[in-house]
Amino acid sequence: MASQMTHVQTLYFFNASSFPMSGIPEKDAWIMGRKQLRTGVEAGYSLTNQAGYILKQLEQIEEALFTFANPSSVEGLEAVSKLFNTTVEEIYSLWVMNVCALLILKKIKNDENNGILTTYRNGKTLVVNK
Repeated sequence: MASQMTHVQTLYFFNASSFPMSGIPEKDAWIMGRKQLRTGVEAGYSLTNQAGYILKQLEQIEEALFTFANPSSVEGLEAVSKLFNTTVEEIYSLWVMNVCALLILKKIKNDENNGILTTYRNGKTLVVNK
């Protein structure tokens, strides 16, 4: 009998950094990214303007993670959330949504530094899907 593959985790990378949390499935992340871009266009923001804003936002989050949560810790993530006046979960959602939006806009490539990395377990074997 063949083993069934089970999802382990999905990580979202920007500038070779991943938010130190997982939980949003890739399928949902793509939906979030498309919805974000559609909402921005409906509000009058061009895709070019949105891309610039998203890149800046991810750079700010990445800098805060390196400053306050490197290495990753609950306290460090809470410090980052206070800096942005929101919850850790909201910042993680924003990170995921932004990475997917930039992939959709082709502003980043799904490569060794940016994009989505999903791991599965097939019995005792870990399978990586990039």
